[in-house]
Parts: sequence; structure tokens; C-alpha cells
Amino acid sequence: MKRIIHNTPIHSFLLVPALIFFLFVYNYALTSVHSTLRSYLVATGISLFIFSCFYFLFKKNKHKAGVVTSSLMLILSFYGFIYETAEKMYYKGWWPFSEIHRYILSLILIFILILFYFLFRTKRSFHSLTLSFNVFVLTFIFINLGQLTSAIIKKNDKEIPVKIKTTPVKINNSYPDIYYIILDGYANDSILDKIYNYPDNSLTNFLQSTGFYVAKHSRANYISTDPSLSSSLNFSYLNTSNDTIGKIKNIIYDNKVSAYLKEKGYKVVHVRSGYSVSRENYNADTIITLNNLDEFERTLLKYTIFRLDDLLGYAGYKTFKEQLSVIYKALNVQGPKYVFIHIVSPHPPYMCDEYGNYKASPRITNVWWEPKKDYLAQLKYINTEVIKFTSSILRHSKTSPIIVIQSDHGPWIQSRFLNQIYHTRSMILNAYHIPFEWENKLYPTITPVNTFRNIFNGLFQDSLPILKDIPLDSACVINSVNSNLITPDSE
Repeated sequence: MKRIIHNTPIHSFLLVPALIFFLFVYNYALTSVHSTLRSYLVATGISLFIFSCFYFLFKKNKHKAGVVTSSLMLILSFYGFIYETAEKMYYKGWWPFSEIHRYILSLILIFILILFYFLFRTKRSFHSLTLSFNVFVLTFIFINLGQLTSAIIKKNDKEIPVKIKTTPVKINNSYPDIYYIILDGYANDSILDKIYNYPDNSLTNFLQSTGFYVAKHSRANYISTDPSLSSSLNFSYLNTSNDTIGKIKNIIYDNKVSAYLKEKGYKVVHVRSGYSVSRENYNADTIITLNNLDEFERTLLKYTIFRLDDLLGYAGYKTFKEQLSVIYKALNVQGPKYVFIHIVSPHPPYMCDEYGNYKASPRITNVWWEPKKDYLAQLKYINTEVIKFTSSILRHSKTSPIIVIQSDHGPWIQSRFLNQIYHTRSMILNAYHIPFEWENKLYPTITPVNTFRNIFNGLFQDSLPILKDIPLDSACVINSVNSNLITPDSE
């Protein structure tokens, strides 16, 4: 082993996997080992290819080949960071070129040529650098192994969530299936009319024609995804003084709605979205998975040379389309069942036209929610797919199902008026298909925190109090604008 560390440039093949391992450890609570495997294989494969090329170019000098391989892999691994830095500089007026990818790639090519020329001309063997680089990379890996061990111990010792108390009820196979469908960033009809010039929304027209109650003046309790889902899935407001991001994720993964329905005899079906915020459900009996890239892998795409997918957007499109196809698997699960589906659209990035056709739309700005025509095109496509899926639910259900179609928050528009930004962001789609006999318990201003309180009171004759409908985080808009945060959430 000592001889290998002294004489073999293993750093060339371990450097990027070590960085991936670091990201995995750092995000241990939010990701899984499985989500990193393809990344390790791709990184190792690229390293082997680059090393092999330069090994023969440098006449089988493995130390020179190792230096250039590690240098290139390091640059390629941080390409996305370089791009984002240049992009921020551009919009602050410190970078003169708008076609950022072209100039960064040109600079990288110049660097490669200079490095290759220097290594080709020099008589140095670079044997001493091999040992130094190897020791650095191995030390980095062992430090992260220690961090991972600590994270595993802490996770095993985590506080057990408090389960809500329920009166035992005999399982009733006549209970209706429950579908909770979240359309991320979907605007309220009034916003679609005033801001997007779309006064006749095909989705709400369909919902109303099929017996849905549409709460026309509904607002989100929280205007970003994580706290919004945490609140609605636990039918309570958050204790913002204690709910850290990690804890919020945990109460989404181990939410009270799923636990409650499981105790009532429901099968819990969870459809993954490809995003960490809705990746897991600890109470799920059935998890419908996606084979395309998950959020961890898309993060690597974002910060590495694969950021060039900006010019295509194809990876996100494939994940998006796959989810829209696998949701139909939920219909085959025997009930009574509770199905949770989080569709991250019409939230950006905008990947398709109104017919669902792939559309390459390079994002050369950091204003995700623009242009409005692209948001509207993607929304129209989502309308088509949700109408199709909802029709299938109604057609396949033996007992009239409970269906909730709801947005976690509205879109983020560009405006110099903070109240307009907040109004647009907080107004949401909120539609219910529930038994007629307790539909009168719904009202136009109902917010997501009361969604399942109403459902459980009607379905199980519970007596959960209806909370005051309060949109709580208007200060988020002011803080975001003041800090130049144009995209307040990543989900």
C-alpha cells in the first residue's frame, strides 16, 4: 500500500469521487447512498479516459498524466461554480459578456493548452507531487468518513416523532381513496387572469364541471415549498423558532397525515418527484420511484461541467416526463389508499411547450420565473396532464374518491411593488373533490393547514378544530428582495 501511495497517481481517480462523497456526507439527511452510485461511476470513468489519453501523450509518464488529469477533473468539477460566479458578475455589470458558457470554455481550453505545453516541455517527473496529492485526497476521504460515522450515530439517536392520538377504528374497505396532488408554483386563477392574461383556465373549468369545489380566494400559509408542505402534511402551523431546514424535511418525510391514515387502515402510496423535499415518506407502504436523475445528481450537473445541460435542459425534462407517466401506477394499488404526488411544475425550469414537447430554453439569466409566456406554456401542459390523470382516477375508482389538487405557493414575479410580489406568491390553486354531504364545510379562503382537518372531520367524524387561515411569511418577500435573492426556493 505504501508503494502505491508513493508511486501511483491514485489521486487522479479518487479526487472527484472524494468531492462527491463530501457532498453526500454534507447532505446525508437529505439523500441516499443509491443516489450517488451513478455519479461515482461516471466520475471514475471520465478520470480513466483522461488519464489514459495523457498517459500515452506523455510517453507513459504516469506522474505527468496524473497531474493533468487531476487538474482537469478539478476544473470540470467546479465549472458550475465558475459559471454562477460569472453570471452574478454579469448582472452586476462586472462581466462584459452575455454568452458565459462560450467564454468559460474558451478559457478552459487555453488553460489546457498551456498546461499541456508546460508538462510536455519540462524535464521534471512530478514524482513528488504524486505522493502529496495522494496523501491529501486520502486524508480528505478519511475525514469525511469520520463525519459520516458521526452523522449516522446522530440519525440513529434522533428524537422519535410524536404520534397523534387517535381512537382505534376498524378498517373499513368502503373508505374512499385519497389523492393529494401538489402542483408546485401553480398560480391562482385571479393571478393567471391579471398577471398572465389567461382568464379562462382549462383546469379549473374541468374541476368545477366534475364536482370539485375550488376555493377561489385561497392562500398558501407559507410561500416556499419546504415549510408549506411541512405545514399542510402535518395540518398545523410550524414552530419557526425550532424548525430548522433539516427538521422541516424530517416532518415531511414522517408526516402526521400519512401516520394518521395508516392507523385508520389506509395504504400509503408515495410518488417520488426527483426532489429532496418530497423524496421520502417513512410511512409509505408503496413507493413509486423514478429511474432518471434525482436531485443529488442534478445538483452535480448544476455545479460541474454538466452545467452545459443549461443549453439543453434535457435531463430535467426526462425526469419530469417520467413522473407524469409513473403516477398512473398508483391507480393499481388496492385500497383504501392515500396517494401523495408532488409535481414540480409549472415551477421553473421551463422544459416544454404547451403540448409537452421538449423545448431547449437556455437560461441566461437568474430570473427563473421569466418569461411569463414560458410559465404559461408549461402550465397549460400540466393542465392537460392533470385533467387526464384526474379523469382516470374518477373512472377507475369504485367508491367516489377524495382528491385534493393544490399548489404549495404561487409564482415569483418581477415587480418593484412588494405587495404585488407577495400577493402573486401567496395566492394558490386549492380544489377539493369530497363527498357532497360535507362539502359545505369548505369555504373560499381555506388554506392548506386546514385541508386535512376538514377531510378527517368529515370522513372519520373527528372533531379537529379548524385553525385561523393565516399566510405567515410575508416577511420572506421583503428579505428576499433586500438580499437580491431572485429565486427564493430551489424546489
